[in-house]
Parts: sequence; C-alpha cells; structure tokens
Amino acid sequence: MIAVEFHSLSTSYWDSPELAQPSHSAYPFDEDLDDPYGPQSSYSAGPSSTQQPAIEHPCAGMRKYVESGSFFFAEGCKWDISSRMGETNWVQAERGGAQHPLETFDERFVWNATLIAPFLAFRSGLPEDVRTALDEQSLLILVIQGFCGSLPISTGAWSDDGRPEVAALGMISRLSWKRAGARFRTRGIDDDGQVANFVETEVLLATGSVCLSYVQVRGSVPLFWQQPSAGIQTLQQKVEITRPAQATQPAFDKHFLDLLEHYHSVHAINLLGQKDAESMLSAAYSDHLASLKSTKESTPVSEKKAMDARPLGTVSLTQYDVHAAVKTNGNEAVRYYLSDRIHEVAESTERFGWTAIDTTSGQIVEQQQGVFRINCLDW
Repeated sequence: MIAVEFHSLSTSYWDSPELAQPSHSAYPFDEDLDDPYGPQSSYSAGPSSTQQPAIEHPCAGMRKYVESGSFFFAEGCKWDISSRMGETNWVQAERGGAQHPLETFDERFVWNATLIAPFLAFRSGLPEDVRTALDEQSLLILVIQGFCGSLPISTGAWSDDGRPEVAALGMISRLSWKRAGARFRTRGIDDDGQVANFVETEVLLATGSVCLSYVQVRGSVPLFWQQPSAGIQTLQQKVEITRPAQATQPAFDKHFLDLLEHYHSVHAINLLGQKDAESMLSAAYSDHLASLKSTKESTPVSEKKAMDARPLGTVSLTQYDVHAAVKTNGNEAVRYYLSDRIHEVAESTERFGWTAIDTTSGQIVEQQQGVFRINCLDW
C-alpha cells in the first residue's frame, strides 16, 4: 500500500480542496432531485480543514503508518496472501478453482479483519451471482503487514527452445496483529497465548512445473516478562519475569497448542544467551515446555479423541547461544552448527519437509508437516 485516503460520511470538514468545492457536474443524476450532499446540506457545513493548515487531520498518524511501505494486499483480491501455500492454492486460484480469499483468509495476519467483518457478514447473505459481482469490484480487500517481494533467478537448466530456464523466488512475511507493538515495549505473552511480534515467513520458489513453499515462524519468548525502562535507556539487557510459573503455564500451553493446530509439529530454537538475564528466561522456557510435553503425553487416548481435533504432532526445543557462536566464529558458524552439528535440528528439517504444488494440475504433491519456531531476546 503506497497511498490511502480517509473520508468522513457525516462532514466535509476534513475533505481535500477538490472535494470541498461544490460541483454539481460530478453527479450523474437529475438536477431537479434533491442532493443530500449538495452545497446547502449539513454535510458541507463549515470550511474544509485544508483551508486551516494548523489543524492536523485526525487520521494523519494512521495514514503515515499505513503508508510506511509495510502493508500489502493482493491486486483485485485474487490471491490469499494471508495464508501459506497448502492452506491456500494460488495455482487453482488463477484458474478459478479455489474458494475466494475472503472465505479462506488467516485472520491472525489480516490487519483489517475487524473492519471488514460486518461487510463479510453482509456478503455471505447475498445470492451467488450478486456476491460474484461484488467480488469483481474488489471493494473488499485483505491487508497484511510485513513484507512481500520476488525476483527472477536462473535454475541453471535450459528449456526446450534453448533458452535458460528462469524461476521466481519470493518471500512473504506476515506479522500478526494480535500482540504487535514497539520493540522493548511489547514483550512476551498474553493470557490468550499470543506472543509479541509473531511473524510467519514463507519462502516460495516457482518454476514451470512446480511451486515450492517453506515456512518458519518467530515470536517473543512465550513467558510473562518485560524489560525495565532503566535498562532500556542504558542499553542494558535487564529482564524481569512478571508472573510465577503456575500462573504462566496456561498461557504458554495455549500458545503451543495453537501452533500445533496450525502447523502440526513445532521445533523451537531458542537463541538466547546462557548468561545473566537471558539464562533466566532460557531456563524458564525449558521448564514450561517440559511441563507441556509431560501433560500432552499423559493425556488419556479417550480424552484426546473426545477433543474431536486432528492428532497433534511433536514439540521439541533446542537451546543455541547464537551470541557466543557468532562472537567466536562469525555469522557462518550459525548455519554450519545448526545444519551439521545439531542432530535434532537436521532431523526435524528432514521430517518437516516442504509444500509442493504441481503447477500443471494444481494438485498438492507434498505438504509441510512442521515448523521451526525461532526466538532471541528482541523477537
């Protein structure tokens, strides 16, 4: 999103100059009809705020935020960019063989979900032909915050006509709105199991025959904690755990059970240091995850069936002091140790796989069976 306008339905006070000037020619109806928004109506009472530059538009701050370059939507609402491949299918969407994005979106990442909810309720009650006509106007769009981008790359192969084969490499990062906030100010978890700055990142590779997708997530340490203001001002990494273990466990369990419901299996990688304040968070994180696994494993089979939910996958945790690794061997050490030296990470990578869709038939060939959940102190 590069530009946005806000318009009031009850007053013209905040209209731009061109809208503030009465112009009957702009209305394609009979001049004899009474125009409720004409120059004599209460709607146009008072001068436009644009003639009073000292008064700031009440939506100026929101407009600046939305136009920051971090909000995205699919043109014409043709694709569901709020959902990862596998949950949605862009190949079939291109051919009209998938449900409309307004019916399948992931509300965790749609920032205007609350605003459009009444309109979606209205849309659902329309006859199918009217609903289709409404959708074609693209009046309702789904907005995500994060990043969307793609670029062409060479696959190293050659097509039948002798030209180098080109693929598209893309990335979509989706920031959840449920506990978003400024760095240092919004940390940890809430009672609903939502963590600060939760982001789902999807890497996409599309060739002429297949579309591949790989997803991972990140978020704040899922505990009740904060950083004192004094520590922020002096750049000290002070940490305070604000709720005891017994009061934290329910929210912690909600968070991971929700991840399991969405992604089937979760392998958490904790990049916190093992010294000072960060070690306290790491220890508490390990204890809570151990408690969750114990509860999950001890739940009777009959009770699990009564939940009427799909079987949940595995939960595991790897502690990795990224600060120490980088300080000793540089950034390349992280990739080397995680892929070659830490067996459980390599094992989960193989087990989780990725999502693959045949671009010819639109069928899902393989679907990713788990995600890595990554965190350090800042995210």
